[in-house]
Amino acid sequence: MDYQVIEQDGRPAFAVVPFADFEQLMAEYSNEAPVKKASARKKQATVPHELAKLVALKDYSPIKAWRKYKGVTQAELAKKLKLTQPALSQIEKSEKGLQQDTVKKVAKALGIKPEQLAIE
Repeated sequence: MDYQVIEQDGRPAFAVVPFADFEQLMAEYSNEAPVKKASARKKQATVPHELAKLVALKDYSPIKAWRKYKGVTQAELAKKLKLTQPALSQIEKSEKGLQQDTVKKVAKALGIKPEQLAIE
């Protein structure tokens, strides 16, 4: 890939790439287009910046952050999961790792990938 590094105060500050390369990178990053090269790195599950801020700044659990981000109430998500609202509240407050089965069910109910709930 061709690129140009622009320095600021003697340090790299920006990398400029041809627009076609930029479009390919963005398509791969956003999972909107298939990876064209077999050697390309595996796609990673990503999370919106706003959601990461909820986890980092408001100390929300990943489940609570996703629920709030998607505009879903505890009662609505609990109903999708066939749980009571207090049970979901306990899951959201859990400091311990959740069972993979639970993570998969919550991810499916929120319309996300299970890997997207692994926000640290």
